[in-house]
Amino acid sequence: MRFVFVFLLALLGACHSAPRVEARNFELNLAENWIDTEVRGEGVWSFISKEPLASLVISEHLVSVREGQIYAVAADVVRERKKLERQVRGGRTIHFLDDSVRMNEDETSAEISYLGRIEGSDEYIHYIAYVSRFRIHGFWVSVETSDPQAATAVLATVLKGLKSKPS
Repeated sequence: MRFVFVFLLALLGACHSAPRVEARNFELNLAENWIDTEVRGEGVWSFISKEPLASLVISEHLVSVREGQIYAVAADVVRERKKLERQVRGGRTIHFLDDSVRMNEDETSAEISYLGRIEGSDEYIHYIAYVSRFRIHGFWVSVETSDPQAATAVLATVLKGLKSKPS
């Protein structure tokens, strides 16, 4: 009986210390902002900004907009998704399957979300921007792919829509 208990305890310890998918980190410098790239499980790549992207805007719409127009701005940003359908990896295109704009209760900020599929593959991209008073202050992208180079290419493609806000 004692042997069985020790065996189960050893088995539990072995399961607890089983090797996990080790996160590999690298950075991509785009528009003078550092983006963290992290493997969060097999085949799932997440891209998270190290610091708020308040200095970045998606388009001129977010630069010149006046207060009280955030609904129109959010709609403009969603329309801008067509500009993000650039060629990636071997001439394939990101096709956006769905988008949404969700206003917060105070009507001063919005969450803009895109879901896309890379043509000719089972790879998907999910892009979320948090817009507050017409500036992006949060950014998250997840690319489901086992190819790190493809993930980097997709990220760079999506972020081409971002540019530094003029001083």
